[in-house]
Amino acid sequence: NERGNEKAITPHDGQLRLIDSDAIGTALGKRFLNGYVTVTESKPADADQLSVVLPPPPDEGPHLSYAVQWFLFTAITVIGMFFLIRSDIKAMKRAKADEARDEAPEATDDDE
Repeated sequence: NERGNEKAITPHDGQLRLIDSDAIGTALGKRFLNGYVTVTESKPADADQLSVVLPPPPDEGPHLSYAVQWFLFTAITVIGMFFLIRSDIKAMKRAKADEARDEAPEATDDDE
């Protein structure tokens, strides 16, 4: 049994890259013996050349959604930081105003 990436040993559209009888048996719901058989002779004869297996067409796959997700995380972080900083500034101003009010002498009737 060959070992490798799970995608390489799991049959997909009747094709696989590595031979793993356990994985093939699991995928097909059958029990297989360890090993494989090769064709030494074929009637009618096989084609002189191997048939071309085209790769799947390139596409964005999950990458576009991940990119959008990370841009949203970035936006949420920037907006959140803005609100946190604004809240801290307001709290500091409020604390200074409270401190100034506490330090200021209270007006009494004698001061008039």
